[in-house]
Amino acid sequence: MIDTIRVKVSFSKSVESYHSNSYVQKQICNELMEILNSNVDGQIDRVLEIGCGSGNLTKLILQRYPNCSGVINDLCDRWKSRIAPLVDERNFSLIWGDAEAISFDVEYDLIASSSAIQWLKNPDLFLANCYNKLRSGGYMLISTFGIDNLKEIRELTGIGLEYYSLDRLCSLIPQDALLLEAFQTETVLEFDSPVDVLKHLKQTGVNCVSSEIWTKQRLQKFVEGYRSFSTKCDSDKVKYNLTYNPVYFLIKKP
Repeated sequence: MIDTIRVKVSFSKSVESYHSNSYVQKQICNELMEILNSNVDGQIDRVLEIGCGSGNLTKLILQRYPNCSGVINDLCDRWKSRIAPLVDERNFSLIWGDAEAISFDVEYDLIASSSAIQWLKNPDLFLANCYNKLRSGGYMLISTFGIDNLKEIRELTGIGLEYYSLDRLCSLIPQDALLLEAFQTETVLEFDSPVDVLKHLKQTGVNCVSSEIWTKQRLQKFVEGYRSFSTKCDSDKVKYNLTYNPVYFLIKKP
C-alpha cells in the first residue's frame, strides 16, 4: 500500500536535487512529446497535468501549446517555486495535493502524466476517472514504469512498487477508447558504486517505498550484494547498473 504522506515527504526533500538528477525522467518527457507530436495535429486548449514534479513535461507542453489553459497538479506543493514561473500570466490553476482525492473539472483536451501514476493507491480507478473528464476527441498521454523498473533494487532488497505490465495497462483502457500508442523501453544507468545508486534514488525522491533504517550492517550487505549487478568498462573500471523500464501510452476519446 502506498503511503501518500511518506511519498510527499520524500519528494519534498528532493526538490533541490531532483531536477539535476532526473535524467531518465527528462528523457521520458521528451518521448511523451514525440508521441504527442506524431499523433496530434490540432490545437490543444484545455490541459490537466497530474504529477508535474519539477516541470519537465509542463515546460514542453507550454512550448507546444502556448495558448493553452488548464490545471497543473502535484502531491508536493514545494514544486510551486519551479512551476509558478512557467505558467506566469497564463490561465492555469495550480492545485497541490493527492490527485486521487481532488475533484478536477471536466472537459479537457489533454490529460497528461509523466512518471507519476505508479505512486497512486488505485491507478485503475484514477485512469478511468481521467478518461471520463476528456472532451470528445481528447487525448490521455501517460508514462509510468513497467515490471522491470529498478529490478536490481527489488531483487536485492525485496522492496519495490507494484508496477503494471504493458498488457495490464492496455487492459485498463475503456472499450470505446482509441489506443494510438502503447510501448515500453529500457534504460540502464551506470554508477561508480552501489552507494551512488542509493544517492541517486534519494536525490530523485524514489527512496520512499520503505521506511526501513539503513544501518551500517545493512548498507554493507547491500554494497556486497550489488556486485552482482556490476559490469566492467573498456578501461576495466567497474560500473554498477540500475534499470529503468518506462511504459508509454496515448489514447483518444472518440
